[in-house]
Amino acid sequence: MLAILAGLIVAAWAFGAFDRLFYLFQVETARTSAVEQLEVPDAEQSGRYVYAQLSDEDREKYLILLDAFQSREERAYPETDMDELARMRDCVLADHPELFYISGVQMQTLSNRGSGIVTGVTVEGQYSFSEGEVAALQPQIDDAVAACLAGLPEGADDYGKAKYLYEYLAATVEYDRGAAAGGVGVLGATSGQTIAETLVGHSAVCAGYARTYQYLLNQLGIPCVYVTGTAHGNGHAWCAAYLDGNWYFVDPTWGDPQFLDEGGEAVDFGGINYDYLCVTSDDIATTHTVDCPYELPACTSVADNYFVREGLYVTDSDVEWAGSLIQAAAERGESFARFRCDTRATYDQVTYTLFDNREIYRFIPGTSCRYLLGDALCTVEVSFE
Repeated sequence: MLAILAGLIVAAWAFGAFDRLFYLFQVETARTSAVEQLEVPDAEQSGRYVYAQLSDEDREKYLILLDAFQSREERAYPETDMDELARMRDCVLADHPELFYISGVQMQTLSNRGSGIVTGVTVEGQYSFSEGEVAALQPQIDDAVAACLAGLPEGADDYGKAKYLYEYLAATVEYDRGAAAGGVGVLGATSGQTIAETLVGHSAVCAGYARTYQYLLNQLGIPCVYVTGTAHGNGHAWCAAYLDGNWYFVDPTWGDPQFLDEGGEAVDFGGINYDYLCVTSDDIATTHTVDCPYELPACTSVADNYFVREGLYVTDSDVEWAGSLIQAAAERGESFARFRCDTRATYDQVTYTLFDNREIYRFIPGTSCRYLLGDALCTVEVSFE
């Protein structure tokens, strides 16, 4: 009886090992087949920046996860844990703002009952919009993109395109304070974080602004990276864009005149805030802290900075030049004037002379004006009353 029982145990173990090995073969074959069938993105041509930063091993995981999201089907996946899977999810979604219907990813781990050895892992997406809802929303997104790009200035260079899109989002999208406070977004599903809510619902939080800015630049063939981190201690999202041969940080949310100033207070001078249009790594670090699962490009050029390109860059403590910019804006009938100083010393001297010494009134008529000082980037905005 004991001999017979021992034989059964051995047979059961042998079957379990065979079953596990056969399953592993099936999983590996399915995974390899899936990767071979996928179109590998050309990072330089498609603007898939994050994919280009990954190791060969991570690229395989990226492609499998991308396929799972796009197909809405379960896919075999290399053995992993949830933290690592979340990192790869973030990498895929950072490159693909068009996957607006993805809310997350779930994983199932299969193991041998006797040994506890993992025999396979499968992943599949979690979705905030059904296939039917996506089918209804996508044409609306396409129409919104077409309407947006139809207004693009003819002959615009990369900077001109980036500026136009920055202004377009500021003019057509309302910051969703309810969603930012934990409520639902305008479409009721993803808390204002997608291109659908931004382009169709015209209401979003920072992630929606950033993903949409990235999406629109990508339509123009301009590489753009989705960036996450914090600003003023709160979670935030913005972009890095490759314009005219250099990388720049762009925060389209902070361009919205209905958003917040650098201190987190609501302010509205009636115009777009250009402080964070094409800034350097040093500039962005004064208010933003990067926290991404991928390396970001170094942004060192000021050639396409808004203030430089628009002739609003004050150097050498030149109070007369700063005053002339303010005076010219007032004479053109504009409601405000803005400029940026090249250094803190220039900024301190110019603002002290204009406002503390009240020399501002040498350049504008009237007895009062409002001004907003952006200490982080040494910017000045004067509102005429």
